[in-house]
Amino acid sequence: MIKYLSISPERLRELQEKTRDDVTLQDLKRNIESGWPNQRNRVLPRTRAYYNFRDELSVQDGLVFKGERVVVTASMRSQMLDKIHSSHIGTEGCLQRAREVVFWPGMNAAIKEHVSGCDTCNAYRKEQPKRASYITTERKDYIIMVDDYSNYFKFNVLNETTAAAIITEVRSDNEPQFASTSFENFAREWEFKHITSSPYYAQSNGKVENSVKTAKKILKKAQADKRDPYLALLAWRNTPTEGLNSSPVQRLMGRRTRTPLPTSANLSKPKLPCMVKEQVTNKRRKQARYYNRGSKPLPELKPGDVVRIRPDPNSSDKTWRSGVCNEKVAPRSYEVMSDGKLYRRNRRHLAATTERVEEKETLPDETSELYGATFQNELPAAQDNPLQEVSTDSGMQTNQPLSNEGKPSNSVERRSSRGRLLKAPDYYRS
Repeated sequence: MIKYLSISPERLRELQEKTRDDVTLQDLKRNIESGWPNQRNRVLPRTRAYYNFRDELSVQDGLVFKGERVVVTASMRSQMLDKIHSSHIGTEGCLQRAREVVFWPGMNAAIKEHVSGCDTCNAYRKEQPKRASYITTERKDYIIMVDDYSNYFKFNVLNETTAAAIITEVRSDNEPQFASTSFENFAREWEFKHITSSPYYAQSNGKVENSVKTAKKILKKAQADKRDPYLALLAWRNTPTEGLNSSPVQRLMGRRTRTPLPTSANLSKPKLPCMVKEQVTNKRRKQARYYNRGSKPLPELKPGDVVRIRPDPNSSDKTWRSGVCNEKVAPRSYEVMSDGKLYRRNRRHLAATTERVEEKETLPDETSELYGATFQNELPAAQDNPLQEVSTDSGMQTNQPLSNEGKPSNSVERRSSRGRLLKAPDYYRS
């Protein structure tokens, strides 16, 4: 068994020495080798905690095993607790990780107490704010990349934020690095698809947002403990996911990777997790079912629909601004024109209305800077009549060049300050 134990020789000798010096484990070894009493009350008090699973215990090369899990001595339990909690994951994650490789009586209670009393976790116990897949901490920039199937993610330090690579599709939020014209031109030149999430709606990029939250916690807590963040990340990757019975690294690589915890080599053998796709699908369906309990479908918006835009969370102005839907740019994400500016919002942040939005027109001399020589060249060579003010049914006053018959001239294509084509009312048309 020892030669199949994934552990360094130094750590193996330490385990053997601690086991040899531990009185409880020496009594336990004698019970295992010579046989257990028929009645529990005839067992020594210090080994009585092992009686219920006596059939699972074995001794190999001086170490005690419970199945494939190493029984840890009392003197090493504090050290093992630190290693189990090295990634500062929650209680359930630590329990699932420990149950795979080590054992001692009262281990579950010890792990719960250790996690609840962790100074670093308590210092960062509040939920981290939702951020982008591009994060900055300790004046360093990191990029987060996550595999959708296995939930396996990695982060790398970015020495530059302008590096390029050949890719086929990128999903990101609207951080400046991704929303810039340079990145748009880069995507067009290298012919890859760039999908962005709706502003102020991180749920639309939930997979990355969740990975960013986890990565930020790992980085901050590792820095607070002055530990290697990649060892913490290694521990997280080897922690079984709740409800899936496999860790992210198992789902991606088909095996566990080596960690500082003493792990049986049999557990490190390549083995593809079973029913992962079905479990992931069922888990997502369950999440969708609970989410949809408090939701209702919203009708699709069409170009030209008048909407109201929900106020920005960080804005002091809580007024819902009016706007006009320009186009649909992604599933449940729309581009809206409001006050001469284009905004992108999730459908959840747009309320359809039946009101009319008045267009503000400008005189030709006011739009000369917008249209330049093109607008001036479109003007007729001579105009016999000056501009006259005409009132429409809606009460909006517009300035129209009139012909001798008092009807608006159609020789010039008029556009509003937002670039929309202006048409005369029906009762002015011949």
